[in-house]
Amino acid sequence: MIGLNEYEERGYRALLGVDAATAYELGKRAGIPLSRCYEVARSLANKGFALVQPGETPRYRGVEPDEVVARERQAIDELGAELRALRAERDRSSAEPVWVVQGRETVLVRARTTIDRAERELALQAPQAVFEAFAAELAEARRRGVAVESQIADGVLLIVDRREALLGDLELATHFTQPAVVALLAERSPSADWLTWEQEKVRRLVPSPGGRGWPKAG
Repeated sequence: MIGLNEYEERGYRALLGVDAATAYELGKRAGIPLSRCYEVARSLANKGFALVQPGETPRYRGVEPDEVVARERQAIDELGAELRALRAERDRSSAEPVWVVQGRETVLVRARTTIDRAERELALQAPQAVFEAFAAELAEARRRGVAVESQIADGVLLIVDRREALLGDLELATHFTQPAVVALLAERSPSADWLTWEQEKVRRLVPSPGGRGWPKAG
């Protein structure tokens, strides 16, 4: 849970199951060591996850989940706005047209955000599982009036508005904004042999997680 360590998260979850509890009771219920339960209870109150009933022996009550979620959502939205502003500043000064994207989740997120930027046309070649994962995004693109072309393939090739392309597989892909390369990919669908060669080249150039080398494609 955002902003909480393990003991604090366990304590907050435990408070949600009772009307109120002392720090000692909270510790017993949540399995928090006695030496830490008072510190955890005070920390939950300070971070806005618990209400306090003052007294010789303070009692604590968990803040309603909807309040916590609303607060955390606002914090995430504010962080997102800050990060997007930093990216906009970077994009104004960046001239690098080629970047490598590593890791399945990172590749999927990059593909999803690229699809979301489509304004006129979108072409996607990918395994069936990718089309299933992006069903909502592709449907939304069509709703916006984007012309969507799709084809089942072993690798991933995504071209959006002929201005950017993502080429590779679900573990390692290359994102292009170089106009000549994107135009070439849009005009001529790469062969399977060319895709394999391109991926092997990138795998040789980019260190793998742990430095042990990437597995062979396929």
